[in-house]
Amino acid sequence: MHNKLIIPSTSIIVAAAAGLLWWTQVVQPERALANARAATVTIHVLVAEASHDPDSNGKPVLYRATNGSGFFIDSRGYIVTNAHVVQSAVRIEVELADGSRRAGTMVGADRLSDIAVVRIGGAIPATVRFAQAEPKLGDAVFAIGSPYGLTGSLSTGLVSGLERALRPSAANWLVQHTALIDPGSSGGPVFNTAGDVIGVNSAFPDSQFEFSGISFAVQADVASRIAREIIATGQVRRAEIGATFRAIDGLMAISAGLSDQMAVLVSAVEADSPAARAGLAPGDKLLALNGQTFAGLSALVRSIALADISRPLAMTVETGTKSRIVTLTPRVSVIAPGAPEIIGEDSGLTLSNKDPVLVVTVRPFSRAAAAGIEPGDLIGSINLRAVQNSAQANQLLAASGPFVTLGVTRPGSPQRLVVLGSEASAHVNIASNDRGVSNADL
Repeated sequence: MHNKLIIPSTSIIVAAAAGLLWWTQVVQPERALANARAATVTIHVLVAEASHDPDSNGKPVLYRATNGSGFFIDSRGYIVTNAHVVQSAVRIEVELADGSRRAGTMVGADRLSDIAVVRIGGAIPATVRFAQAEPKLGDAVFAIGSPYGLTGSLSTGLVSGLERALRPSAANWLVQHTALIDPGSSGGPVFNTAGDVIGVNSAFPDSQFEFSGISFAVQADVASRIAREIIATGQVRRAEIGATFRAIDGLMAISAGLSDQMAVLVSAVEADSPAARAGLAPGDKLLALNGQTFAGLSALVRSIALADISRPLAMTVETGTKSRIVTLTPRVSVIAPGAPEIIGEDSGLTLSNKDPVLVVTVRPFSRAAAAGIEPGDLIGSINLRAVQNSAQANQLLAASGPFVTLGVTRPGSPQRLVVLGSEASAHVNIASNDRGVSNADL
């Protein structure tokens, strides 16, 4: 008896192919999206604002309620977000995808990369991972975040640029993409179609908060490296050499007769720094780092920032017409910012001694002035308690903490509630947080 070769029928092959296509094009993307949405959070923060009140001794006495975004990368409750979202926060609250809220604590933040880690306790609904492969131009991506406080918002786009820097002296670790982000999106994840994070949304061009077609995210390899270091140690250790650099622009090239505009010049050298001890001086041209040429100033800044602090750096330097190799050991910069302290002050109000309770004067730059209180306003309540006379009002004000809720009536206007100590009481904002090109000055 001969064995027969059984060939599947065409209908079976077509059905199998259709099933595979349905699985890869429908089921897997749906699961990736559901997991991504569950792992993305809204971060509500109370941010300390600088005070211009000369009586505040330079301490912040105004506070602003803002929001950003973030995402879980660890079942122990670690959340990656932007440093600019939380680095000035005096209180952090994390809103999960189901609407529940939990108190958060800042583990650490790195202003240079604009990456921070926040942690919450309790069960975690889902986690996502950083992509291992680098994105490519044209890759489809989707972003999830909380623009203007609208939690779980989804936008789609393409990778439109790699290794970007928002200014010449910034490191080129940004991915440019076309998914729409707005104020409040900062710290949110950008995913590939597999549901892995290719970047952490960090900035968008300042066009009066109108989407201009491009957004920027800290690329996954940098964000992952910084986040893991923060989780492990609570801080970031970075290499510094004590020198600043500048690119050779067109006008400088013409004036100095320079032809290589990809090279970088030493602009300034800090006294008694590794760069100074190695003999670097303003005007030196840098051609290579550790034997590798670099594509301009942004690439050099990135290479130094992410250098292994346990190893010396070898710089190929040209002074005049002579070149040499300079070896220097970078110093270590430890980045471990602390949260600001909530500071209270007196209200800045002088009240009448008669009934009803009227505002007589408002001290310039005080919390009351920032909240828009004016002489002649009637104070009907303090911290939601009705007040009948100035003695009672002054007693309640003295017992208040850094925030005071006043019921204020202005002649010809209905009563309104005003919170002293909060910038938002004077300026009505919608989830005011990101203010455009968020890491342009990092």
